[in-house]
Amino acid sequence: MRKDIDELAKEVASKPKFSPIADVEIFHKAVDWALRYDEFFDLKQVAFAKTLLEQGNERVQQLRAGQTPWLEATGLVVPWLSLEARRVSAAVRLVMPPVLKRGEQMPRELLVWLAGRNEKRTELAFLAERESSMGSFTPENAIVLHRTAALQRD
Repeated sequence: MRKDIDELAKEVASKPKFSPIADVEIFHKAVDWALRYDEFFDLKQVAFAKTLLEQGNERVQQLRAGQTPWLEATGLVVPWLSLEARRVSAAVRLVMPPVLKRGEQMPRELLVWLAGRNEKRTELAFLAERESSMGSFTPENAIVLHRTAALQRD
């Protein structure tokens, strides 16, 4: 998957439009770190890591085709984003209200839910939590941003 992401990054680098490469890289990063730093704490996480790789590979193919369906998704099917800043990144999950329409000018409330990191809440664990639940706080007309605490890894 890393090879596909690197090739895709080269392909979209010449395009002037926004490129959501980070929306693919977060899948790779979660699995890479779990493997690299021995952070599989539950057997279920191995199966979920395979799911993340499948989802990441699907997004690589979608981006190659010029498609970004997750950017328009609402409700339970919500976009994934990765925030990158000086080699520090954190997984982010947006819960978009079903009533939100693309290009809509109506102001929406943005609520931020910061998830702390304990010894077992890795990127992989965070993504697994957010895959199965939108969270306990999801107001009808607000956008909720779930974010892990950022870690720097070399």
